[in-house]
Order: sequence, then C-alpha cells, then structure tokens
Amino acid sequence: MYQHDGGGGGSTAPKVTSDVTVDPGEIRAFAKFLGEMETELKSIRTTVQDGKSVPAKAFGVYHASESAAQRHTKVLDEELTFLDKVVKRMGEVSDGTTQLSKIYTDLAELNQANSDAVSAHLKSTAQ
Repeated sequence: MYQHDGGGGGSTAPKVTSDVTVDPGEIRAFAKFLGEMETELKSIRTTVQDGKSVPAKAFGVYHASESAAQRHTKVLDEELTFLDKVVKRMGEVSDGTTQLSKIYTDLAELNQANSDAVSAHLKSTAQ
C-alpha cells in the first residue's frame, strides 16, 4: 500500500492511501469498451458529415437563406474537426489500454513462472 504524507513537513492534510489491485481481464474488457466507443464516435461523425449534404434550399427562400446555409456548413465543419480529434484520441486511449492489459498479463505470467520456480526449488532443497 502506498501512503503519501500530504506534502511538506508539518502538513495537516489527511494521508492519501491507495490499495489498488489490477485485473488484466478487466483492463482488456475496458479496452474493448473504448474500442466500441471509438466505433460509435465514427458513426456519429458519419452522421454529421451526411448533414453537410443538406441542400441550401432546405433553409428556405428568403434573404438570409444563403447565409444560414453557410453558417450550417461552417458549424458542421467545426464539429467534424472536433470529432476527428476525439476519434483519434479515443483510438489512442483504446490502443494504450490494450497494451497496458498485455503488459499486466505478461507480468502476471512472469510472476507465476517465478513463483513456480521458487516453489520447485524449495521442494528440492527440503528433500
């Protein structure tokens, strides 16, 4: 367990404690969820992109119709730029989480192998 003393000497802040366990399977499940969210965000982006094909006449036939259509396109362009960034970041987080689960899985396997080796050694020296 990790304990932080709350800062410099004489701090009256309560101690911060952490009792963390790591389950590689849960990390993999979370990475899968993040991947699904990335797919959902891509779908939303496609829907927004499709909104750009709305014909200018959909904004009516009055003196401000053309500027309304231009504002509509500008807002959608900004939204697409934002969604591109979010989709990219979600992919990075998903990939990083997948890699993290692999690291923990490898570490768990290594620990088990070391434990088995220590147990075998103890058995052989006890005989």
